[in-house]
Amino acid sequence: GELTCAATSLDITATSDLVDATFSWSGFSADVNPITITEAGVYTVRVTNPATGCFTEDSIVISEDQTVPGVSIAADNNGILDCAVSSLILEATSNISNAVFSWSDFSVGVNPITISQPGQYSVRVTNPATGCFTEDTIIILEDFEIPDIEVSNTCDQGVVTLMASSSFSDVIFNWTGFPEEQNPVFVSAAGVYTVEAVNVINGCTEEQRVIVSSICEGKNLDLSIQSEDVDLKTRLQLDAVAYPNPSVGKVTISFRSTLEGNAVISFYTLTGVTYKTILENGMKANTKYIVNFNEDGSLPSGIYFYKIRLDNKTLTGRIVISK
Repeated sequence: GELTCAATSLDITATSDLVDATFSWSGFSADVNPITITEAGVYTVRVTNPATGCFTEDSIVISEDQTVPGVSIAADNNGILDCAVSSLILEATSNISNAVFSWSDFSVGVNPITISQPGQYSVRVTNPATGCFTEDTIIILEDFEIPDIEVSNTCDQGVVTLMASSSFSDVIFNWTGFPEEQNPVFVSAAGVYTVEAVNVINGCTEEQRVIVSSICEGKNLDLSIQSEDVDLKTRLQLDAVAYPNPSVGKVTISFRSTLEGNAVISFYTLTGVTYKTILENGMKANTKYIVNFNEDGSLPSGIYFYKIRLDNKTLTGRIVISK
């Protein structure tokens, strides 16, 4: 007999070839047979012939196996969804060879799983032999930060140098019609030139077109160059920062957009429950806005998320409350 997570109690029955034998289990009242036990150990029974007083004894050893299986979770791309990786494979493994995996919101036995939304994902790993199980959780984040672009220029005897730059550190630039990653580029004719900035961390891109309307003739003469209208060259960008983070109380979220519009700011818990929603109507372009989270400091320690939505752009960030 063995106690397990599935079998937390056992019935033990003693039998005898003597019809009117009496049974006495150690630690139990006389004549109680069978007995129900919930702990591992040695259990002894005395069987007596009431006519002669002769008796015999026997013992049974009850073992126990309630060891929970080990579990670990691995995710592609360090568990981050971004412009280059729109879905992730999550795989749970265990030290139990025949373990059964059950992911929340997925069918039992499906492992690995493929996900395409940020949030918390939990898996239960069960030892089918004992029914013992353990659970683990992974948090999937997202990174859709689009790099900004600045284009500077110089002109020397009919050759214009166009140099793209960004406030992002991990960015490469690709000019249309030029070798990949060449920056700066050199042009000798008026026209429209297009550059793409690629954030090599998350694969997000931004594109800008500049108009070279004239070419200088002498050395270091003024160059007539301009960016195209905002409607042509600028795509929506959202930037946000939460501070202090981690925090013991109030957290301030500062954000801005390159385009005007109406924003929805939502705060939610690690399990996806919405805590608070704020509407910011009539946002102006390139203007800093501030909202506060946990102003009264009443929220318990944990991980929370904020999500800012403006038109078709969404920006998500994590907030840690640590008391």
